[in-house]
Amino acid sequence: MAKIQDNWPAADAKNGVEEFSVADLLGAIWETRRWVGIATLLTCLALIGLAALRYVAIPSYNVYRHAIQFTFAGAGSFTYPNEAQFSLYDIKSPAILQTVFEENNLADYDISLDEFTEFVSVEPFAPTYDMVVENFRVRLENRQLTVAERRQVALEMRQAINALTSRNAVISFNIQGRQSIPAELGARLVNDIPEAWSNMFINQLGVVATPIAVSDQNIADEELAGTLDNQLLLDYLGESFSRTRKHLEALSELAFAQGSVDNVTGKSVLDLIRELEDLETFRLQGSFTPLIQLGITQNPDFIKITYNNRLRELQRDVLGVEAEMAAVQQTIDIFQVTTNTGDAQLPEISPNATSISEFGNNFIDRIIELTDSSLGFEYRRELSEKFLELNLSKIQFEQAINRTRERINATNNTQQGENNRGAGQENAQNMIKAESKSIINSLNEIWQTANRVFSQISTDRLSYNGRLYRSIPLEPAHISSHPVFSQRSILLFVAANLAAFLFAMFAHLILQMRRRTKPQ
Repeated sequence: MAKIQDNWPAADAKNGVEEFSVADLLGAIWETRRWVGIATLLTCLALIGLAALRYVAIPSYNVYRHAIQFTFAGAGSFTYPNEAQFSLYDIKSPAILQTVFEENNLADYDISLDEFTEFVSVEPFAPTYDMVVENFRVRLENRQLTVAERRQVALEMRQAINALTSRNAVISFNIQGRQSIPAELGARLVNDIPEAWSNMFINQLGVVATPIAVSDQNIADEELAGTLDNQLLLDYLGESFSRTRKHLEALSELAFAQGSVDNVTGKSVLDLIRELEDLETFRLQGSFTPLIQLGITQNPDFIKITYNNRLRELQRDVLGVEAEMAAVQQTIDIFQVTTNTGDAQLPEISPNATSISEFGNNFIDRIIELTDSSLGFEYRRELSEKFLELNLSKIQFEQAINRTRERINATNNTQQGENNRGAGQENAQNMIKAESKSIINSLNEIWQTANRVFSQISTDRLSYNGRLYRSIPLEPAHISSHPVFSQRSILLFVAANLAAFLFAMFAHLILQMRRRTKPQ
C-alpha cells in the first residue's frame, strides 16, 4: 500500500480514484511554506547582492529638463524670419554651449566642455501628443468613413503631429557618473542654453531681421539739397520719394506689419503710405514741380550740359534695350520654327540685333532639345516674360527722355527771357527753397517713423518678448535616479522572486506526491 499523508486526499478504493477537495489542496500548498520561504528569501538576497554590485559598478544619473515653444515666424517650416535655415542643432551649437559652460563655471565641478557637450541633448517635444492622437483615433473609429476618408484623416494626423513636434523642443542635461552639481545649477543650465541661443541668433546673427535694408540716416540730406540747382533738386527729391515708397511697400509685405504701429506717432505702415502719397501729390507735384518746370535755374548753361549728357545716356540705354529685345524675340522665333517644322531654320536677323553666336556654339542644339522636352514650354514662357520686362524698361527710358527734353526746352526758354527776370522770379526762387526744405523734413519724418515700425516688427512681433521662444510646463523637470532603481529593474526583481516562489512551491508538491506513491 502507498503511504498516505494525513493532509493529502484519500483514495476511493472502489473506483481506484483519489478524491481531492479544496481544503486538501490548500493544506498541501501550506506544507510548502517553509521551502517557498527559504527559496524566495535566498533569491531576494541574491538579487539584492547583485543590485548592490551594480549600484557600485554603474554610475547614477541626474536629468534636468526644460521644454520650450518656438515663437518666431517660420519655426514650423524650419526657417528663421530672415529665411535662414533653422535646426534644433542650433540650440546646442558649440558656440552656445561654450558660452553657457563659461558663464556657469562648470570647470569648478570637474566637468569638461566635451563632457558638458555630451550631456546636453535637444529633441522634438509634443506636449499635447496624447490628446491629438486620441482625437484622431475617435475620428478613425467611425465605421461610416470610406477608405479615402480614412487616408485623409491619417494624413491630417501626421501633419498635426509634425506641426506639434516642429514647434516645441525639450533641452535635457543628463549628468552621469559621480560628478555632482547643485540642483539649482542643473535647472539654470537648461534655462541658460535656449536663452544664449536666442540672444546670439538675434543680436549677432540677426535672424529676426528681414531682407529689407534699413539705415538710421535720413533719406534726404537737406544740406546737399541746398547746394543743388533747381532742376537737379527736383530729380533728387523724386529719387528720395521713390526709395521711400519702395521701402514702405516692402515693409507692408512683412508678416505682422499690418498690425504694427509706431510707439511715438501711433501711425501704421498704411498711414505712412497714404501720407507719402499726399506729400508727393499735393506738395511735390502740385506746387513744387510747376515752379521747377518754369525753367527757373541759377546756372542755365550748367543745367543744359548736364541734361544733354543725361539725354545721350538715356538714348544709349534705349538702344541697348532694343538690342536685347531683338535677341529675345529672335530666340522666340526659333522656338516657333522648330516647333512647327522640327528643323532649326534661322529667321532673318535684324541688322541691329545681337548675333546668335554670342549665345555659344551649342545654342541651336539647346533650342532643339528644349522644344522636344517638357522644359520647352517653361523656357518659352520665361523668354516672353523677359521680352515684356525689356519692353517696359524701354517705355520707362523713353519717358525719361521726354522729361529730360522738357527740362532742356524750359531752360532754353528761361535763357531767352533772362532780360525780363525780375522780382517775380526771385520770389519764385525763394518759394522753391522754402518748399524743398519743408518737403525734405516731412519725407525724413516718414522715413524715420517707418524704421521705428520696422524695428518693432523685428523684435516684438517676430519673436516672443524679444526672444525666439517661450517656456512651457514640463513635469518632472528634474529626474534623479540610478539604473538599479529603474522600472525595468524593479519589474525584474518582482518577477524573479515570483518565479522562485512558484518553483519552490511546485517542486515541493511534486516531491511530496512522489513520496506519497513510494511503496513502503
